[in-house]
Amino acid sequence: MGKIYLNKLKPGSGFKLNGLQGILLKVGINAEVLITDIPNTYWHLSNESYYRGRHTWSAKTLVEEL
Repeated sequence: MGKIYLNKLKPGSGFKLNGLQGILLKVGINAEVLITDIPNTYWHLSNESYYRGRHTWSAKTLVEEL
């Protein structure tokens, strides 16, 4: 699908951003996201505990809807 801002997605929707794949948990001023998949690169895999899991991102982050 096309690009969309996180604040336009419904909670539970899947998205991709720069190889990261996640699920939108909730949205307000910021968006709570759960990153479920990361790129298979040395940098991402060596810092996997940082990239995977729950994060707070701007609700205006432009992502690719799945």
